[in-house]
Amino acid sequence: MPTICDYVNSASNKDFEELALNDLDIVCLNELAYLPFDGYVTQDTALSFKDMRQRLKKEKSAIQYDFMLTKDRVKLFDAMLNSKRFKDLILSHYVNDISKEFEKQFAAMVFHIPSINHWQLVFRGTDDTLIGWKEDFKLTYMSEIPAQRSAVTYLQQFLEKAEQPVYVTGHSKGGNLAVYAASHQKAVLQKKIKAVFMLDAPGFKPIFFKKEGYQGIRDKLIVMRPKESIVGVMLQLDVTPFIIDANQFGVSQHAVTTWKISEKGHFISNEPTNLSKQLDKTFDQWVSELSKSELKVIVDLLFDTLMDAGINSLNDLTTKEAILKLLSAFGTMNQLDKKQQALIQKSLWNLVTAFAQNSKPDFKPSWHLDDFLKKWKIKE
Repeated sequence: MPTICDYVNSASNKDFEELALNDLDIVCLNELAYLPFDGYVTQDTALSFKDMRQRLKKEKSAIQYDFMLTKDRVKLFDAMLNSKRFKDLILSHYVNDISKEFEKQFAAMVFHIPSINHWQLVFRGTDDTLIGWKEDFKLTYMSEIPAQRSAVTYLQQFLEKAEQPVYVTGHSKGGNLAVYAASHQKAVLQKKIKAVFMLDAPGFKPIFFKKEGYQGIRDKLIVMRPKESIVGVMLQLDVTPFIIDANQFGVSQHAVTTWKISEKGHFISNEPTNLSKQLDKTFDQWVSELSKSELKVIVDLLFDTLMDAGINSLNDLTTKEAILKLLSAFGTMNQLDKKQQALIQKSLWNLVTAFAQNSKPDFKPSWHLDDFLKKWKIKE
């Protein structure tokens, strides 16, 4: 089935008078924010597609694909770069801030289409760094992660100067940042927000939805996720998402380049799969059964152990040394004290049990946590 890349090719010669701006265009622009524009655009400079086309001619043949720079994203970028529809696109306000010290991964940029005066501020989702993934898991126990704080400031500074309505969008963690940042603006600035797109993004804790700031942008919120969403069912939302059919299965559907579109140029709706529904309930149950302090210890143990073993990004797992690094990390885990090991086993047990219970409502475990821990020779 066709995807957004096919849409760009089919609409390549149509300007926005012939075919009005739509959700597909917004999703396409959002996807471009994953590309590494470091060295091309800065927070204080702008670059047009026209200028970028010239600069990329020499570098296109040297592209090395990885977790972020995927073939599908490059294919989409190339199609947009050479289309009449996006010919006057301008990229600006690019920020890419990764801090191991503050355990923060934050990136954002702005897209502008002068012909229709379209402004779209995009928060990038999690990149390949383990710092970024660790920060994602902190959403389960922290009231505010560093990237959320940066997103609020970034959006505020842009809105204060904006003279036209702005679309605020994000995929994965970027979608969470988009909603969080929009919710923490003054009412006068929220009026400048046209819509907030949350694309297969983790949600929030229930208390978040009671905040006045969130209520101020709730009616502008558009939530999209694939039928077998895994990332998008983490934590909670209080709006009904638009469920989209996809060409792949499981976690592969997280990539918007797999989402199906109709011949008329609309995302094809579907129903969430049983797996996605089970994971939705499982994650909520798992988080509720562990205290904030327990969640923090688990996240720290997992990610710090991997990084101490020299695994700093998902791309590191594709190298020949990856297996040795993983073995080293697992070896370190076995050297943890009994209390730490017991907590890890408790967490895994709760996760497995929660999934089983949500798969079969009448499920009753035939063994208990104590028996499970004894197999590991661990006492709580």
